[in-house]
Formats: sequence, C-alpha cells, structure tokens
Amino acid sequence: MDFYRRKLLERSLFILLLILGVVGIFTLQRSRLRPLQNQLATAQYQHQSQQEKLKLSLLQNIPSFGFSNLVADWTYLGFIQYFGDTLARDAIGYELIPEYFRQTVHRDPRFADAMIALSSANTLFAGEPQKSVQYLDQSLQHITPTQTVFANQLYFLWVYKGRDQFLFLGDAQGAIKSYTMAIDWAKLLGTERGLKTSKTLSASIKFLRKNPKSKVARIGAWSLVLSTSFDPRTQQRVIAEINALGGIVLQTPDGRLRVKVPDGVE
Repeated sequence: MDFYRRKLLERSLFILLLILGVVGIFTLQRSRLRPLQNQLATAQYQHQSQQEKLKLSLLQNIPSFGFSNLVADWTYLGFIQYFGDTLARDAIGYELIPEYFRQTVHRDPRFADAMIALSSANTLFAGEPQKSVQYLDQSLQHITPTQTVFANQLYFLWVYKGRDQFLFLGDAQGAIKSYTMAIDWAKLLGTERGLKTSKTLSASIKFLRKNPKSKVARIGAWSLVLSTSFDPRTQQRVIAEINALGGIVLQTPDGRLRVKVPDGVE
C-alpha cells in the first residue's frame, strides 16, 4: 500500500509542476488534422469521456469497506490518466476534473498531495474556481499543519485557496484570511522555501488591502484559464467573466483568442 501510494504521489508532483509551469508564458503549437479526422477523433473522445463518467458514477456508489483511502487513490490515478491524455483534452476539454476532485475529497480528505494537484487543474483547466474553494474547504477541515505528505508543503493548499478566492471570485477578505493561514503553516514548517513564501504572501496581503477590487489582476487570471481551455462551454463562461470585469476578448486572424484590457480598467 505504501509503495502504491508513493508512486501515485510521485506522479502527483509531476502534475503539480506541470500546472505551476502554466503561470509562465503559455504558448501552444498545435498541428491541424483534416476536418473529417477531427470529427472522428472528437466522437471517439466523447465516447471515452462518457465511459469514464459512467465509471466515476459507479465508483461513487460502491462501498469502501474501510478502505476509503484506497478508493481515493484509485480515483486520483484515474484523474492523472484523464488529465494526461492531451489529445483527448484538447479535443473535448476537462469537464470531468471537478468530479474527480469531489470524489477524492469525499473518500480521503487528508490526501493533501492530490488536493494540491486537483485544485490547480480544476481552476486553471476546468475553469471551476468556486468548486476548488469549496472542496479545499472540505479537505482543510481534516488536515493538520504537521501532517506528513510527499510534497511537505501543506501551506500551498491555503495559497491556492486564496488565489482562487481573490483572482477568480473577487473575495479579497477571504483571500487575506487564507494567505494568513498559509503564512502560519509555512512558518511552522520552518523550511527556507516556506519562509520565502511567507514574505511573498505578506506582500500579497498588503496589495489586497490596498487594492481589494483590482480588476486587472482578475482579468489576467481568467486569461490564463482561457489559454488552457478548448471546449466551447468553458471558453464562453471565461469570456463572460472577462467581459464582466471590463476586459475585451478578441480573435486573431489565425483563430486564437487574445485578451485586451482597455484604458481606465484598474
């Protein structure tokens, strides 16, 4: 069991690093298949997604017999495979991530390494920050700052929650509380990285107190989600969020979406 879980956690770290890399410049070079090939591939991927959705539904209803953490591991492994299927995700999107997240939290809320990866994937790729905050809330009720985990950086759960609260949901006060908790946990850990993170978070708290309604920062965050979204439903929702904040989404001649922040938006 320990070996199996360790392997899962090693994969989770890879996913975490992949997601964190999105914070930099996100450039996608994609090859174009013939329209008929695209249609066939999309139909196949949609069928696979329906099958996976059915498996998740069945998994939700099976009894754990005292092995809830094993069911959580199995669910998380399914998420890794689902997320890693780049061709399928580019074709039909990431709509099942919230369900993987929900079921993992339900089965094993103390599975902190999975929560770190799932929260970023759910926010940045599935475009569901509200659910990320909700599920992180549920998980953090069961996690202690001294809990031993593979990544050994539990304070990031509070960091990601605060990020989603402010950048995506506009809840500056909630973000300040989350960042304050992250600082407390990071200092308790006492690592060099944790102390550096504490200083960065302290600066973020000062910014939030001075700029609790910063629209530019939130537009930038939603722009990042737009750059990682390929299914029309998620794109439409993200574009609506950007427009509501005063941003403008333009389509370039080659079909890409570009976000512009007009003068006067702060």
